[in-house]
Amino acid sequence: MRQDIFAGFFQLGYVTKDIDVACKSYTKKFGVKFKVVVPDENTPGFFPVKRMAFTRIGATVIKIVEPHLTEDNIFSRYVVENPRVVRLHHLGYLIEDYQKALRKLSLLEYDIPLKETLENGLEYFYADTRNDLGHYSEFIRLDNAGKDFLASITSY
Repeated sequence: MRQDIFAGFFQLGYVTKDIDVACKSYTKKFGVKFKVVVPDENTPGFFPVKRMAFTRIGATVIKIVEPHLTEDNIFSRYVVENPRVVRLHHLGYLIEDYQKALRKLSLLEYDIPLKETLENGLEYFYADTRNDLGHYSEFIRLDNAGKDFLASITSY
């Protein structure tokens, strides 16, 4: 059976120990600059994430995550000592129906180690697709503010 759950690809998600060092290296090598975002620590669902950086190359969004390293989480497990190294962590997919996507991934027998519905209506989850695809997969349903943020991402 064909799976259309992966039809909304839009993002390469990486993890690093130090966003400043990684972004500087990425900018030097590839000529793109990043918009760095520091999530509000009081926002549920963002605890594993200390900072995120975004840019766009063509139609593809590049997201680099610097996780909190104080606890074991799906991001911190990918961090290596060298702060210039970014490791592929996930591919991101836009979805329209959050519950339908969760059901589909459950039917495919993927674990969901992280999922959130935020107060502003943004919903996302990570499926552990590593055994089949070699990486996690993030599925995100954007609210209007999320759509505006996505549209604002350029190669800064």
